Amino acid sequence: MALPCSTTGTRHLTNTRRNRIGPHLDPLYGYSYALTSNRELSCALVRDCARTALAARNVPRDDRVFKSWLFGILRNDCSDRLGQCDAQPSTLADDLVVEDWGIGRCDDRVINGLTVRLGLTRLSRHSRELIALIDIAGFGYADAAAFLGLPIAVFTTRLSRARRVLMRALVDGNVRALPQAKQSKSK
Repeated sequence: MALPCSTTGTRHLTNTRRNRIGPHLDPLYGYSYALTSNRELSCALVRDCARTALAARNVPRDDRVFKSWLFGILRNDCSDRLGQCDAQPSTLADDLVVEDWGIGRCDDRVINGLTVRLGLTRLSRHSRELIALIDIAGFGYADAAAFLGLPIAVFTTRLSRARRVLMRALVDGNVRALPQAKQSKSK
């Protein structure tokens, strides 16, 4: 005799939904980190977004709409937690895990990634969000503009301005003089 509340269909639905969410987890994390500059909070936001999506009754069928829906869940949760996601950027040292680099293997990708990450912390939340939607989350211009509720022309203008500010921050702030060691006056 079958139980009237069988979970077989639900389990299949949940697995299907997990398969749809899975490819978006890394872009969701990147977007979240761009908004918050905090590794732990970003992980919590992505985890809560996935939980909300798994528990939702109505889920968009279209993949593009589904992606925007997921990012909307994360963005709304971030806004609720932080009052428009205006977190104070953490210092780079807070988020670096030196073991990830490997001894002596600091190649250009790592250096470029760290440089861009530092540059992003110097931008406003709005500029970080524009860049993150396109360059981290992989949204198309039209989809990102629709997600933010902006006309495409306004979105592209703001994105261009944000990228110019990022480039300026990278050029102006990338090279720093090392502090000189104090020499003792003993003879």
